[in-house]
Amino acid sequence: MKKLFTLVIFLIIVLTKLPAQCFTKNWDSGTDFMNFYITKATLNGINLQPGDQIGIFDGNACVGVGTLTQELTGGSVYLSIVTADN
Repeated sequence: MKKLFTLVIFLIIVLTKLPAQCFTKNWDSGTDFMNFYITKATLNGINLQPGDQIGIFDGNACVGVGTLTQELTGGSVYLSIVTADN
């Protein structure tokens, strides 16, 4: 039982130290720009936290990405994400 407990603790430490998955947009300079203003961001009813990323996709292509600097709770604070065609 002690070995199982040690293994679980080890896995928790390793998994929390892994780098976060990051979205990579598919353009550097594009055309047909569109702006998105995100005012509320939750996952399963829990607010996303600073450092979390939001990706906007057109099919499989990531056309825009933004990183939260604070919680978005539906007020006047927002996250601006610029998207474009490649």
